[in-house]
Amino acid sequence: MHLKGETVVVFGAAGGIGSNIVEVLLGDGAQVAATDLESPESNAHINRVCDVRNQDHIEETVSQVEKELGPVSGSVFVAGVLHPATATEELRVEDWERVHDTNVVGALRVAKTIVPQMKKRRYGRLVHIASWWGYYGHAFFAPYGSSK
Repeated sequence: MHLKGETVVVFGAAGGIGSNIVEVLLGDGAQVAATDLESPESNAHINRVCDVRNQDHIEETVSQVEKELGPVSGSVFVAGVLHPATATEELRVEDWERVHDTNVVGALRVAKTIVPQMKKRRYGRLVHIASWWGYYGHAFFAPYGSSK
């Protein structure tokens, strides 16, 4: 894939999958912004803290990226959090909500921020990374599995 001239934001870039995606995108010539809850350390053009549970963080991040790198033409949503291994009947509602607010609602927040500009330009790509846990599940990780 040839991505020269494309600007891509990776949400959830500090982990194994996210950091590898950053490197692949860079290798294909994209201008890349790497974001995560903690500042990712990568070779990306921009490394930035962004909490996908916070709409203002997302909007500020996208605004900064567009000022520094140009219009966002792609987004990769890898962000995801787990919770302590817990039997379903012992789950805390707060854990369920935190996982879904990050893994599901965070993806929606990102799309709602980026898609309108992509539609104006009539070009753009969103990639959301799932997990085999979403297909197979796990007895002690119901919130994560249902969010993927």
